[in-house]
Amino acid sequence: MPLLVHLINMLRHRRQRWAAMDFLLASYRKQKKWIRLRQLLLLLSRLAVAAVLIALLCGWTGGGQMLGSIGGITTHHVVVLDDSYSMGDRSIGPNSRRTITSNPDGSNAEVDATTAYGRSLQALQDLTRRLAASDGNHQLTVMRASRAAMATRGGSESGDAAADLASQTIMSEATLVNRVMATSASPIRTDLVPALDLATELVNATPADAKFLYIASDFRERDWGNPERLAESLRKLSGEVKIRMIDCAAQPASNLAVTDLSPTQDVWVAGVPVVVTATIRNYGKTAAEDVPLTTRVIRYASDRQNPDPTLALSGEIETQPTQVIDSIPVGGEITQSFQVFIPEEGTHAIEVSLPEDALAIDNSRTCTLPLSNSEKVLVIDGSVDDRGGYHIASVLNPGSQVQTGAIPDRQPPSFLRSATLETFAPYRAIYLVDVPEIGENAADALNEYVKRGGGLALFIGADTNVASYNQILYSPKRNLFPGRLTEAKALERSTDRNT
Repeated sequence: MPLLVHLINMLRHRRQRWAAMDFLLASYRKQKKWIRLRQLLLLLSRLAVAAVLIALLCGWTGGGQMLGSIGGITTHHVVVLDDSYSMGDRSIGPNSRRTITSNPDGSNAEVDATTAYGRSLQALQDLTRRLAASDGNHQLTVMRASRAAMATRGGSESGDAAADLASQTIMSEATLVNRVMATSASPIRTDLVPALDLATELVNATPADAKFLYIASDFRERDWGNPERLAESLRKLSGEVKIRMIDCAAQPASNLAVTDLSPTQDVWVAGVPVVVTATIRNYGKTAAEDVPLTTRVIRYASDRQNPDPTLALSGEIETQPTQVIDSIPVGGEITQSFQVFIPEEGTHAIEVSLPEDALAIDNSRTCTLPLSNSEKVLVIDGSVDDRGGYHIASVLNPGSQVQTGAIPDRQPPSFLRSATLETFAPYRAIYLVDVPEIGENAADALNEYVKRGGGLALFIGADTNVASYNQILYSPKRNLFPGRLTEAKALERSTDRNT
C-alpha cells in the first residue's frame, strides 16, 4: 500500500508546455540523481513507518530492547534467596560445580556449591555477571528469607531494611554480590511469605521500565505443596513483572533426622538415673538399616561461672555407649530411650548424633537437664496405725544405696493447723493420707502451693470426713479435687488369683 501511494503521487503531476521549460529540463538533468535518491529515501521511510505500525499491532516489544541496547531503559532485578536449613542439603546436582568463587580471578574465599544454598549463590553470581556484561541500566536487589523474617518479627515493614542489597546499580564488574556470597544457610526453618511480601513491596515501590522477580529455593513439599499463601503474596505485584523460579534442589539422597530429644517427666535429681528419649525420622527414599546413635553427656559443674570461649564445649564430655537402631522404614519414625546418670547437681547437656548424610544440620540434637539435690517431700498420715505414711516413706527412701531423689518428712495432722504457703514451699510434693479434716487456712495454702507447681496427693481412708472434703477442697475457689467424693463402694472379690 505505501508503494502504491508513492507511485500514484508521482503520476498526479499535469504536463503543460512552457517556454522556459528548457531551462527547467536542464536543471532537472543536472540534479536528477539527487532527486531520485530523495524519492527513494521517502519511499523507504513510508515503508518503515507502515512496518512499525503493523508490528506494534501484532504485539511487538522490540522497541524496549533497542532502547536497552543504547542504555535507554532501567531494569530492576529482585532476587529472593531461600536460606532455610533445608537449603543446606548436600545432594549434588548434575550441573553443579563443587566450588565457586566470588571474583573471576579467584581472589575471594570459595563457596561450597554442593549444597542447595550454594547453588542459589551460584545462580545469583551468574545472573550478576551476565547483567554486568549486557547493555542497559540494571538495578539489583537481593533479599534472604531469614533476614526478611527477622525484620518482620521486629515490626519492620520496609523492604529496604530487610534486603542485603537494595536497588544497587550493577557496574562493569560483578563484585556487587560479594557480601552475599559469604553467607550460608540458616540453621532454622524459614517461611518464605515475609520475604515475598517485602520483595513485592520493593518491586511496586521502585520505578523501572522492566521488572524481574527471581525466587531461588529447593521448593520443598511442605512449603510448596499448598502454595496458596505464597501465591497470595505474589498477587500483590502491580504492573508487568516477570517471575523466574530457580530450582536449586538435586535428586534427594538419604537423610535421617533427630526430630526430638527430651528427658522424661520425672524427678530430676543428681545421682538418680534419668530416662531420655530421642525421636529419629527417615526422610530418605530407602529404608535405613543398622543406624548408630551416638550419645554424649556434657557435664557442667555448679560452681562454673564463665565458659571458655576457645572451646566449642566448655563442660566435661562423657561419651555413652553407642546404640544401634535395627531399621527405620521410608518415612518412618522411631523413639529410642536410654538412661543417663549424672552424680553432680547443675544444668547439664545431653547430645545425640547420627552419621553424616546429605543434610548435616538435623543429624544432631541437644537438650538440657537441670539436676538438683535430693528434695524434701511432706508425708502426713491421719490414721491410727500410720501404715499408709510408713509405706509411702519406705518407697521414697528405701535406704541402702538406692536413691530416688526424695527425702520424706513425716508429720502428724496437727502440722496443718498453722501451715501457710511458706510452710509448704520447701517441699517438692505433699502426701496427705487419711487426714480426717483440712481447715480453711490449710486449704488456701495448699491451693496456692499447687498453683505454683507443687505436687499434692490425697489418699482417702476410713477416717476421712467426706462432707468436709467436698465443702472445702471442691469449692469454686479451690479445685483441688477433680470431682465430688461419694460413698465408698466395695470392690467385688475376683476369682482370678493373678490380679
